[in-house]
Parts: sequence; structure tokens; C-alpha cells
Amino acid sequence: LELETQMLQNLEAFGLDAVQAVRKSHLRQLLRNDRRGVIVTTIHKFDGIEKDLVPRRNVIILVDEAHRSQEGNLGIFLRAALPNAFHFGFTGTPIDRGKVGQGTYETFGSAADPDGVHDAYTINESIEDGTTLLQSGEERTASNLDNLAFALRMTLKATPVLSALEDGALDTLAAGLADYLQQHTGWPHNGKMESSVRMQLYKLLLPQMPKPFKPEAVNELVNNLLKMHRLTL
Repeated sequence: LELETQMLQNLEAFGLDAVQAVRKSHLRQLLRNDRRGVIVTTIHKFDGIEKDLVPRRNVIILVDEAHRSQEGNLGIFLRAALPNAFHFGFTGTPIDRGKVGQGTYETFGSAADPDGVHDAYTINESIEDGTTLLQSGEERTASNLDNLAFALRMTLKATPVLSALEDGALDTLAAGLADYLQQHTGWPHNGKMESSVRMQLYKLLLPQMPKPFKPEAVNELVNNLLKMHRLTL
């Protein structure tokens, strides 16, 4: 449920018409009514669903962690309910294509694509982009982490768009931000690294932002948090 909610919030932040199917019955209702737009759900809600609920061809299914659940009954139910849909799977660990009738490549692959995949982001590309980095670290005491969390909490508290957050929510958010920043303090300071850190901070802040909100407000808050982090080093 938390993953569904987070995905829904991300889509809404970009202005997309999205709805969350919160129960099996809700998902069935949305499909029977041929609801257009984006439906966010988990594959478990397709358990026992009827065949051919949406026979249209202009349906796109995007599956995250596509290696985990597509080879069993749940994947069969999904494809039976949306028999003519186009399937796109995202995974970092595809199941071996050599298994007869199984494997991520069997479900999502195409002979027209090189190596059976539409697009691949390799480890080498990740290293070149600065997303994957050499392991580095330094000793950080509990007091360091506490001090950083306290400083970040004060920054969050002073942010107008977060003024309605209760103290407990502020504490939890500040602790999560501090823990992430402490783990990444030892990274080499370059543009690619900072871009990756900014993106992660944005994702951590997004669920706590009131709706509607301006992306510029989140970017400004990220800037302030990074400034406070540097002051505590």
C-alpha cells in the first residue's frame, strides 16, 4: 500500500490523471467501467479476476520489479484480464531466458530487440554517470547523527509548506534525511553525485508535501537541507 501511494503521489506531482485501486473490487470496477488514464495497483489485486475485462489494444501495462511475480498465476490473471495490452517490464535482475516457458525475457522480451531487451542501463553506464560509486566511508558517531537530525529538523520546521506537520512526523522525516546524508557524506563531491543526492532527498520529501505544491518549493527546501548538512560536517 505504501509503494502504491508513493507512486500515485509521484504521478500526481507531474499532473497525470491517476487513480489508486485500493481493493480487488475497486480494481475490477475500474476495469469494467473502462476507466481511462493511469491506474496504480499491485499485481496481487488481479488474483481471480475475470478474463477479457479490457480487450482494447491501446492499453499499456508498466510493471516494476518485473522478475518477481509475472511467471505465476498472478501474471496469468493480469494478462488474461488485459489480453491485448502492451507490456513493459522494469527490472535489475531478470530471470534467465533459458528456462522454457518462463523467465522475464519470455514474458517481456522481443526478438526484434537486441539481446531481447528494449533498453538496458548497464553497470558500466551507471559508473560513468556517477550513480554507482566506489565504496567509501568514515567513522560517524551517534552524536554526529543526532546533531545532523536536529539541524535538519529545525530547517524543516522553518519551512512554511511543512508548518502543518506534527512533531512526530518532523522527527521521523529529519531522522530519515540525516541517515541518508550521513551514509553519503564520503562521496566525492562532483555534479553527478550531487544530482543523485538531490533526487533522493526530493523522493524522501515528496510524501510529506501538502497537495497541491510547487516543485520549486521542494527544490528550495533541498537546497536549504544541503546547506545545513555542509555546516554540520
